Amino acid sequence: MIKVLINKGSLCKFLIIGFLCALLMVAVNITSFDEFTAEQAFLAARDGFIELEEREFSAEPVMCSLWFLLFVPFIVQILTEDYETAKSFVFIRLKSIGKWYGYKMLQGIFYSLFAAFTYNFSIAVISVLSGYEIKSAVTLCFYTLYGTLSGALFLFFFVSLTYVMSFKLPSHVSTVIILFVITAMMISITFIGNNNILQYFLITNYFISWHIHVRDNVLMYSHPFWMYYAAIAILTTALCLIGEKFVKKSDHL
Repeated sequence: MIKVLINKGSLCKFLIIGFLCALLMVAVNITSFDEFTAEQAFLAARDGFIELEEREFSAEPVMCSLWFLLFVPFIVQILTEDYETAKSFVFIRLKSIGKWYGYKMLQGIFYSLFAAFTYNFSIAVISVLSGYEIKSAVTLCFYTLYGTLSGALFLFFFVSLTYVMSFKLPSHVSTVIILFVITAMMISITFIGNNNILQYFLITNYFISWHIHVRDNVLMYSHPFWMYYAAIAILTTALCLIGEKFVKKSDHL
Protein backbone atom coordinates (compact mmCIF):
# COMPACT_ATOMS: atom_id res chain seq x y z
CA MET A 1 0.00 0.00 0.00
CA ILE A 2 2.83 2.40 0.89
CA LYS A 3 4.48 1.76 -2.48
CA VAL A 4 1.20 2.59 -4.25
CA LEU A 5 0.56 5.82 -2.31
CA ILE A 6 4.12 7.17 -2.01
CA ASN A 7 6.39 7.40 -5.04
CA LYS A 8 10.15 7.92 -4.66
CA GLY A 9 10.31 9.80 -7.95
CA SER A 10 7.72 12.27 -6.71
CA LEU A 11 9.62 12.79 -3.47
CA CYS A 12 12.75 13.69 -5.44
CA LYS A 13 10.78 16.19 -7.52
CA PHE A 14 9.39 17.71 -4.33
CA LEU A 15 12.90 18.12 -2.95
CA ILE A 16 14.07 19.87 -6.12
CA ILE A 17 11.03 22.14 -6.41
CA GLY A 18 11.09 23.03 -2.71
CA PHE A 19 14.80 23.86 -2.81
CA LEU A 20 14.53 25.99 -5.96
CA CYS A 21 11.54 27.90 -4.57
CA ALA A 22 13.42 28.51 -1.31
CA LEU A 23 16.50 29.67 -3.21
CA LEU A 24 14.38 32.11 -5.22
CA MET A 25 12.72 33.51 -2.08
CA VAL A 26 16.06 34.08 -0.38
CA ALA A 27 17.48 35.73 -3.51
CA VAL A 28 14.46 38.01 -3.99
CA ASN A 29 13.51 38.93 -0.42
CA ILE A 30 16.88 39.28 1.31
CA THR A 31 20.34 40.42 0.26
CA SER A 32 23.81 40.23 1.75
CA PHE A 33 23.45 43.88 2.82
CA ASP A 34 20.55 43.12 5.16
CA GLU A 35 21.71 42.97 8.76
CA PHE A 36 19.58 40.00 9.71
CA THR A 37 20.09 37.10 12.01
CA ALA A 38 19.35 33.69 10.47
CA GLU A 39 15.95 33.74 12.19
CA GLN A 40 15.07 37.15 10.72
CA ALA A 41 16.37 36.08 7.33
CA PHE A 42 14.06 33.06 7.45
CA LEU A 43 11.01 35.26 8.10
CA ALA A 44 12.09 37.77 5.48
CA ALA A 45 12.50 35.07 2.85
CA ARG A 46 9.38 33.08 3.70
CA ASP A 47 6.90 35.86 4.49
CA GLY A 48 8.47 39.04 3.17
CA PHE A 49 8.76 40.05 6.86
CA ILE A 50 5.72 41.66 8.43
CA GLU A 51 6.06 45.29 9.54
CA LEU A 52 3.31 47.58 10.77
CA GLU A 53 5.09 50.92 10.79
CA GLU A 54 3.12 53.70 9.09
CA ARG A 55 0.26 51.27 8.53
CA GLU A 56 2.04 49.29 5.86
CA PHE A 57 1.85 45.55 5.28
CA SER A 58 5.28 44.77 3.91
CA ALA A 59 4.90 41.10 2.97
CA GLU A 60 5.12 40.10 -0.68
CA PRO A 61 2.04 37.86 -0.89
CA VAL A 62 2.25 36.98 -4.59
CA MET A 63 5.90 35.95 -4.52
CA CYS A 64 5.48 34.11 -1.22
CA SER A 65 2.60 32.08 -2.67
CA LEU A 66 4.62 30.86 -5.65
CA TRP A 67 5.28 27.49 -4.03
CA PHE A 68 1.50 27.02 -3.61
CA LEU A 69 1.03 27.59 -7.33
CA LEU A 70 3.62 24.89 -8.07
CA PHE A 71 2.77 22.26 -5.48
CA VAL A 72 -1.05 22.35 -5.62
CA PRO A 73 -1.31 21.06 -9.23
CA PHE A 74 1.55 18.61 -8.64
CA ILE A 75 -0.08 17.00 -5.59
CA VAL A 76 -3.53 16.98 -7.22
CA GLN A 77 -2.05 15.21 -10.23
CA ILE A 78 -0.57 12.56 -7.92
CA LEU A 79 -3.95 12.07 -6.25
CA THR A 80 -5.82 11.65 -9.54
CA GLU A 81 -3.37 9.89 -11.87
CA ASP A 82 -3.13 6.44 -10.27
CA TYR A 83 -6.75 5.39 -10.60
CA GLU A 84 -5.97 2.55 -13.02
CA THR A 85 -3.32 1.19 -10.66
CA ALA A 86 -5.79 1.40 -7.81
CA LYS A 87 -8.41 -0.57 -9.70
CA SER A 88 -5.95 -3.38 -10.31
CA PHE A 89 -4.14 -3.59 -7.00
CA VAL A 90 -6.10 -1.74 -4.31
CA PHE A 91 -9.84 -1.71 -4.93
CA ILE A 92 -10.10 -5.51 -4.87
CA ARG A 93 -8.71 -5.49 -1.31
CA LEU A 94 -11.12 -2.89 0.02
CA LYS A 95 -14.73 -3.31 1.04
CA SER A 96 -15.69 0.21 -0.03
CA ILE A 97 -14.43 3.02 -2.25
CA GLY A 98 -14.69 5.25 0.82
CA LYS A 99 -11.60 3.52 2.22
CA TRP A 100 -9.68 4.32 -0.95
CA TYR A 101 -10.73 7.95 -0.57
CA GLY A 102 -9.40 7.88 2.99
CA TYR A 103 -6.06 6.59 1.73
CA LYS A 104 -5.95 9.38 -0.85
CA MET A 105 -6.53 11.97 1.87
CA LEU A 106 -3.67 10.48 3.89
CA GLN A 107 -1.55 10.63 0.76
CA GLY A 108 -2.47 14.29 0.29
CA ILE A 109 -1.59 15.07 3.92
CA PHE A 110 1.76 13.32 3.60
CA TYR A 111 2.75 15.11 0.41
CA SER A 112 1.58 18.47 1.79
CA LEU A 113 3.71 17.98 4.90
CA PHE A 114 6.69 16.84 2.86
CA ALA A 115 6.40 19.77 0.45
CA ALA A 116 6.05 22.29 3.29
CA PHE A 117 8.98 20.78 5.18
CA THR A 118 11.19 20.75 2.10
CA TYR A 119 10.38 24.38 1.34
CA ASN A 120 10.76 25.75 4.87
CA PHE A 121 13.78 23.65 5.78
CA SER A 122 15.50 24.73 2.56
CA ILE A 123 14.89 28.40 3.40
CA ALA A 124 16.43 27.90 6.84
CA VAL A 125 19.47 26.05 5.46
CA ILE A 126 20.06 28.52 2.62
CA SER A 127 19.77 31.44 5.05
CA VAL A 128 22.47 29.93 7.27
CA LEU A 129 24.70 29.02 4.31
CA SER A 130 24.32 32.58 3.00
CA GLY A 131 26.21 33.80 6.04
CA TYR A 132 23.43 34.90 8.37
CA GLU A 133 24.42 34.13 11.93
CA ILE A 134 22.18 31.97 14.10
CA LYS A 135 21.33 33.93 17.23
CA SER A 136 19.07 31.20 18.63
CA ALA A 137 19.01 27.72 17.15
CA VAL A 138 15.85 26.97 19.13
CA THR A 139 14.07 29.97 17.60
CA LEU A 140 15.16 29.03 14.08
CA CYS A 141 13.94 25.46 14.57
CA PHE A 142 10.67 26.81 15.97
CA TYR A 143 10.20 29.09 12.95
CA THR A 144 10.96 26.20 10.60
CA LEU A 145 8.51 23.87 12.35
CA TYR A 146 5.87 26.59 12.63
CA GLY A 147 6.29 27.42 8.95
CA THR A 148 6.10 23.75 7.97
CA LEU A 149 2.88 23.06 9.87
CA SER A 150 1.28 26.32 8.76
CA GLY A 151 2.28 25.79 5.14
CA ALA A 152 1.13 22.16 5.15
CA LEU A 153 -2.25 23.12 6.60
CA PHE A 154 -2.95 25.71 3.93
CA LEU A 155 -1.45 23.62 1.13
CA PHE A 156 -3.62 20.65 2.05
CA PHE A 157 -6.67 22.91 2.23
CA PHE A 158 -6.16 24.01 -1.37
CA VAL A 159 -5.23 20.49 -2.47
CA SER A 160 -8.35 18.96 -0.90
CA LEU A 161 -10.53 21.74 -2.33
CA THR A 162 -9.14 21.12 -5.81
CA TYR A 163 -9.42 17.34 -5.46
CA VAL A 164 -13.04 17.50 -4.28
CA MET A 165 -13.90 19.85 -7.15
CA SER A 166 -12.35 17.35 -9.57
CA PHE A 167 -15.20 14.93 -8.76
CA LYS A 168 -17.58 17.33 -10.52
CA LEU A 169 -15.20 19.07 -12.92
CA PRO A 170 -12.21 17.93 -15.01
CA SER A 171 -9.12 18.01 -12.80
CA HIS A 172 -7.33 20.54 -14.99
CA VAL A 173 -10.32 22.90 -14.80
CA SER A 174 -10.59 22.67 -11.01
CA THR A 175 -6.82 23.20 -10.71
CA VAL A 176 -6.91 26.34 -12.86
CA ILE A 177 -9.82 27.71 -10.81
CA ILE A 178 -7.99 27.19 -7.50
CA LEU A 179 -4.73 28.67 -8.80
CA PHE A 180 -6.68 31.72 -9.95
CA VAL A 181 -8.32 31.98 -6.52
CA ILE A 182 -4.95 31.77 -4.71
CA THR A 183 -3.45 34.45 -6.96
CA ALA A 184 -6.50 36.70 -6.57
CA MET A 185 -6.39 36.37 -2.77
CA MET A 186 -2.71 37.25 -2.65
CA ILE A 187 -3.15 40.25 -4.95
CA SER A 188 -6.07 41.50 -2.87
CA ILE A 189 -3.92 41.31 0.29
CA THR A 190 -1.25 43.35 -1.49
CA PHE A 191 -3.66 46.15 -2.35
CA ILE A 192 -5.56 46.22 0.93
CA GLY A 193 -2.41 46.73 2.96
CA ASN A 194 -2.32 47.16 6.71
CA ASN A 195 -6.00 46.94 7.65
CA ASN A 196 -7.63 45.09 10.52
CA ILE A 197 -9.79 43.19 8.03
CA LEU A 198 -6.66 41.22 7.11
CA GLN A 199 -7.02 39.02 10.19
CA TYR A 200 -10.15 37.51 8.64
CA PHE A 201 -8.53 36.78 5.28
CA LEU A 202 -8.10 33.03 4.95
CA ILE A 203 -4.65 33.17 3.44
CA THR A 204 -3.28 35.99 5.64
CA ASN A 205 -2.77 33.50 8.44
CA TYR A 206 -0.33 31.54 6.30
CA PHE A 207 2.27 34.17 7.19
CA ILE A 208 3.78 33.04 10.47
CA SER A 209 5.43 36.42 11.07
CA TRP A 210 1.90 37.85 11.14
CA HIS A 211 1.27 35.91 14.34
CA ILE A 212 4.71 36.63 15.73
CA HIS A 213 4.73 40.41 15.19
CA VAL A 214 1.04 41.36 15.31
CA ARG A 215 0.06 39.30 18.33
CA ASP A 216 -0.03 42.28 20.73
CA ASN A 217 -1.85 44.62 18.35
CA VAL A 218 -5.52 44.30 19.36
CA LEU A 219 -6.69 46.25 16.30
CA MET A 220 -4.91 43.94 13.89
CA TYR A 221 -5.19 40.74 15.89
CA SER A 222 -8.32 40.36 17.99
CA HIS A 223 -8.40 36.58 18.50
CA PRO A 224 -5.94 33.96 19.81
CA PHE A 225 -3.74 32.71 16.98
CA TRP A 226 -4.94 29.10 17.32
CA MET A 227 -8.50 30.14 16.41
CA TYR A 228 -7.42 31.08 12.89
CA TYR A 229 -5.74 27.73 12.34
CA ALA A 230 -8.67 25.90 13.93
CA ALA A 231 -10.98 27.60 11.43
CA ILE A 232 -8.82 26.38 8.51
CA ALA A 233 -8.71 22.87 9.98
CA ILE A 234 -12.51 22.81 10.34
CA LEU A 235 -12.97 24.00 6.74
CA THR A 236 -10.55 21.35 5.50
CA THR A 237 -12.34 18.62 7.47
CA ALA A 238 -15.65 19.74 6.02
CA LEU A 239 -14.16 19.56 2.52
CA CYS A 240 -12.91 16.02 3.13
CA LEU A 241 -16.36 14.93 4.35
CA ILE A 242 -18.01 16.51 1.30
CA GLY A 243 -15.52 14.72 -0.93
CA GLU A 244 -16.35 11.41 0.71
CA LYS A 245 -20.04 11.96 -0.08
CA PHE A 246 -19.16 12.74 -3.71
CA VAL A 247 -17.01 9.62 -3.99
CA LYS A 248 -19.69 7.29 -2.69
CA LYS A 249 -22.18 8.69 -5.21
CA SER A 250 -19.73 8.76 -8.11
CA ASP A 251 -19.38 6.05 -10.72
CA HIS A 252 -15.95 7.06 -11.99
CA LEU A 253 -14.00 6.20 -8.84
